[in-house]
Amino acid sequence: MSINVNSPLRSALRCGIAVPGLLGAMALIGALALGCGTDDGPTGPASDAGAGTADGSAGGAGVSLATIRGSLAASLDDSRAFHNMIVAAGRDPENGNFSHQVLLPVPAATGGPGGGDILVLERWNNFDNMMRTYGDPGFQMAFAHFFGAPPTITVLQLAEGYTEVMLPAPAGVDTRFTFVVGGTLSADVGASRTVHNDMVASTAELARTSGYLTHEAFLGPAMSGDPRQFLGIDSFATLEGAMSYFGSPTFQAGIATFFTGPPESSVWTPAPAEWATW
Repeated sequence: MSINVNSPLRSALRCGIAVPGLLGAMALIGALALGCGTDDGPTGPASDAGAGTADGSAGGAGVSLATIRGSLAASLDDSRAFHNMIVAAGRDPENGNFSHQVLLPVPAATGGPGGGDILVLERWNNFDNMMRTYGDPGFQMAFAHFFGAPPTITVLQLAEGYTEVMLPAPAGVDTRFTFVVGGTLSADVGASRTVHNDMVASTAELARTSGYLTHEAFLGPAMSGDPRQFLGIDSFATLEGAMSYFGSPTFQAGIATFFTGPPESSVWTPAPAEWATW
């Protein structure tokens, strides 16, 4: 499920902010810190009236992932400073956003005007709060300053029953490379789960010797109309190890019919430590 952030932003927040440029950005930070977000009330959890997910189920269950990808409007240094101020002003440890990762493409952008692409991965344990946050005019106004064009936000849910991988990093290796692979499953969710788990099991030994660190699988929410939308997030200690794993005959045999067509893939590395993450 993708969230449309291309619609025009409201002309003002509840606190009356409508100043473009850096002054507007600083005013936005102040508004977020004061809890001023929407015309209906402060940013944060709304009242219980009408609570629930789009499919009518109770909100807050399970783990949801939001991928936010776009091109920076400014240099890496300026973007980092703005990002960190927004995060410091708007972060609420009670709203269910328990993980915020910032990734840069490989090779990482080196700065200058239009610092390049960026990928933010956010994990939530409260679906309703996540959707309120991304739909909030204050949040979207921050996007207008941070990104050079409206970013793409895709929301998925942790794939139930799909095997996860979590292995220790090799001693003395501090690098990490994240591979994001997405596509449409060629079979239903249950049959694809079997194929996926068999593939993970059959490559377990190769994973250990290739510097494979983590694997998570996500699917499109049921309310999106396309629950076969799949996204895998894999991290490796080295690029060489990743190429060895993905290029192995065992992996290639398993992945050959997993998707309806060639999946989309990209490679990222964590942003420098100066970026606020958790």
